[in-house]
Amino acid sequence: MLNLIKSYYRLEYKEKLIVNLIFSMLLQALLAIGKFLLGFYNIFFIVAGFVNLFILLAKLGCFMGMNENKNNFARRNRVIAILLMTSGLTYVIYMSKFLIFNESLHVYNLLIRVCIALVSFIEMAVAIGGIFKAYGKGHYIRDIKIISLSSALTAMMFTQIALTAAESTVQINVTNGIVGIVVGIAIILLGVFAIIAPHFSLTDKTEYAFKKLDNDFSKFKEDIINIQLTNYKFYSNFYFIGEKADNFIYGKVVKGKNPFLKLNIMLKILIVLLSEILIFFYLVGILINFFKHPKVIVNLNNIMSENNYQQIIISEDEKNGIKFGEIIKKLRQRN
Repeated sequence: MLNLIKSYYRLEYKEKLIVNLIFSMLLQALLAIGKFLLGFYNIFFIVAGFVNLFILLAKLGCFMGMNENKNNFARRNRVIAILLMTSGLTYVIYMSKFLIFNESLHVYNLLIRVCIALVSFIEMAVAIGGIFKAYGKGHYIRDIKIISLSSALTAMMFTQIALTAAESTVQINVTNGIVGIVVGIAIILLGVFAIIAPHFSLTDKTEYAFKKLDNDFSKFKEDIINIQLTNYKFYSNFYFIGEKADNFIYGKVVKGKNPFLKLNIMLKILIVLLSEILIFFYLVGILINFFKHPKVIVNLNNIMSENNYQQIIISEDEKNGIKFGEIIKKLRQRN
């Protein structure tokens, strides 16, 4: 067992990500089977089992996409989004019964309730861990985060309902119904976000090449170009890091460090203490900035235009896995 753990930590990041994804899929499969079996107590468990099944299939889509060479992300991403929206819609429809018909989940056995809550808590911990472990760039990595967040929301709701399953008051049923509907709507919106996110993301839009026009005017005197493209105070800024050779500039758009990491320790502690109040507004800000990503490239083109550089298109064959010097050689051939 110890050797397996050591082998895991020696894996490359992508290999670790695949292992984590396989583990979470196995967990989702076990949860789905367990909830289907608990359907003998209440149909709610069967509904919850189907939601776990949809999340499992969505993760399977990411797994298959990450392990194949064909570029069919768009098709797989639509399937993943549909599965998420279906799971959210399932919860919205069923949890509406808690409000309309005052329906409740009856599980009077204390041991069963504790086991359900414990398993749900583990599911939530694994899901939240999946959000943070899937760091880095990539469309599938973003999808994994979205799916993990959906899983965490369902686990949170399931935990609450399991803990209140012994009682059946109107207030509890209404509360559970509202929470279930809100969670379902949130998952539907996450599915919608999964569809539209690639159109705003900079994941595969980071490499750019520019050619100087006839006019000699340019502020770029150094061979290394570093341009700040955004001016956020509380979020990571974007920069264009490029290298100049002859009349060409080739570089990448990169994301800087989070300003939070630059704060002194006392401010960090204060922010952590206020995190429950600030986290919602901070996340809304992240979402708003995400939809502003296309403006980052507009700013880059405007700055380069002011310095008499015009963007030129580099084919995937020219830039894929090729060092800067070799790209510049290919660009020079266009003169």
